[in-house]
Amino acid sequence: MMSQRKRVTLLVFVLAPPTLWLTGAAGQPAATTPQAKQAIDEKTIRAMIAQLGDDSFEKRDEAQKKLIAVGAPARALLRMTAVDAMDFEVRERATLILKEIRSLPGPAFFYPEANVFDIAFSKDGQSMAVACADRLVRIYDTKTNTLRQTLKGHTATTYAAAFSADGKTLVSCSGEFNKEPQRPGEIIVWELATGAAKVTLPGPTGGLAWVTFSPDEKYLYACSGGGSIVMWDPAKKMEVKSIVGHNNEPVRRIVFTPDGKFLASAGMDGTVRFWDPKTLEEVRQVTAHPRGVGTLIFSPDGKYLFTANRAGAPPTPGDIKVWDVATLTEKKALKGHTGKILSLAVSPDGMLLAMSGGINKSFGEVAIFDVTTGAVRAIFLDHKEWAESVIFSPDGLWLASGGGFTPASRGEVRLWDVKRLTGKGE
Repeated sequence: MMSQRKRVTLLVFVLAPPTLWLTGAAGQPAATTPQAKQAIDEKTIRAMIAQLGDDSFEKRDEAQKKLIAVGAPARALLRMTAVDAMDFEVRERATLILKEIRSLPGPAFFYPEANVFDIAFSKDGQSMAVACADRLVRIYDTKTNTLRQTLKGHTATTYAAAFSADGKTLVSCSGEFNKEPQRPGEIIVWELATGAAKVTLPGPTGGLAWVTFSPDEKYLYACSGGGSIVMWDPAKKMEVKSIVGHNNEPVRRIVFTPDGKFLASAGMDGTVRFWDPKTLEEVRQVTAHPRGVGTLIFSPDGKYLFTANRAGAPPTPGDIKVWDVATLTEKKALKGHTGKILSLAVSPDGMLLAMSGGINKSFGEVAIFDVTTGAVRAIFLDHKEWAESVIFSPDGLWLASGGGFTPASRGEVRLWDVKRLTGKGE
């Protein structure tokens, strides 16, 4: 029978980082975001949980507020309590606390007026570009977390963006595929000082899914839903070379190896292929995920390749694999997430891997893994729709995740404190 103790009202009393703000749809600063910075060890958390069953209502209520403020570091013990506690009210309180922790905002919010497909940081971390479904690219100032400028010029959904090394130029790509009518879209190179399009290059049939600069920034490379990989010379405003690989299946992502020697592509034919970037000739390949490779990324030192397929039929989660680049042998599989995988990101020190995805019409999911052990360090289901993109800031202190899926939903970007999420905050 349910306990007759007085019903609890959940309140959150936590502190905001001093320079971070919630950002509304118009891009202007709003109220500060409540987040606690605490160094809480397991013994202290267990003591708080024990107080959830105290005879004093005030102590139970106080312990509940404190556990909500602790946040992510308390999740594992709270999950055990929610299942194993003998006292029904303790189980109920633990469940409610977990729900409140999941609903806590990150240190900053951004609300583009359309679904988010990609997020990119400038090298100095002071600018964040957001590629959106409404054909726009929005640039945010990460010092003030306000909308700095909106880039207009694409004719289809904007899927990806990347900064030049000096942060003065941005490249973005667009297109429409998996729907009718398909739109080729285009690549646009933007001069950020003016917001003007310096170069516009037409995309192939099926639209462009991803774009990146070459390491020396003399060329652009993009891949398409039609299976092509294209190399452009933006200075000459011309296509240099185009190939159709991956058995004509869509190519979802292309990235350079950290040493710049090869271009790697993720294909829905299930393979990862390495290309000579000068000739676009294939030099090696590996069958990574039979159901198709949705995304890939290298560790900063180039020793490891991380790949993911999207998912099987729900609720089967997508697969994440870690590969030895030298031998192209699988080292381990990372598990602990529950949904589809749409994006991967590696921390600058190579110690953490983040994934984003979720389950359509249910939730967006972001998880952080320890690369060495494969253990889940943090997981949160806070996005209302799929989390399409995830990326670490250049200093590794923040994790940005972007969501939104349905045409009617507003986009959402959340900025998270990595130390707090992984339980290593001060």
